[in-house]
Amino acid sequence: TGDGRQIEIPDNLHSLLSARIDRLQDETRQTLQIASVIGRSFYQRVLTAIGDSHNGAGVNVEREIGRLLQMEMIREAARVPEIEYKFSNPLTQEVAYQTILLRQRRQFHGLVGQAIEILFAEQLPELAPRLAFHFREAREPAQALRYFAMAGDAAFRLYANAEAIVHYDEALAMLPEADSDSELLRDIFTNRG
Repeated sequence: TGDGRQIEIPDNLHSLLSARIDRLQDETRQTLQIASVIGRSFYQRVLTAIGDSHNGAGVNVEREIGRLLQMEMIREAARVPEIEYKFSNPLTQEVAYQTILLRQRRQFHGLVGQAIEILFAEQLPELAPRLAFHFREAREPAQALRYFAMAGDAAFRLYANAEAIVHYDEALAMLPEADSDSELLRDIFTNRG
């Protein structure tokens, strides 16, 4: 039951997955947690960029990915055009995400958004929904507003009106917290209408 946005994990399964995650070495656990913030699937370049900026030079992210692959917690999803991994079990991703402190989770979401902006600068319109989500979770309302508007515009151009309305509504929800220019607001209200 429910809207499908939140997975209800039974307590005994949650405890089992949490215990498995807790037994990981610190670097491996942290790599898994950062990957869980990125999403159910994640590009190696994004994880490496965040791992390097957060952990410094002491952690070899590629080695930790190898350990996670060996333990079958993640698996390779694609090699072309990017090396992409996904969680072998979506529940593992959900439990790993829940083990992160809220303050640190917000920080990770901000790092994910920044890494995607830098690494995929030429694909921002198609990644706008994902960027908007990460910046909203990072409590960066101005960035979230910008990307929700961009996602709404992309859906609007494709005549995906229901999806465009959802994105524009999300952008409007960011208004009380975000400082935005009047031209962007005019465009959001006009396109939403």
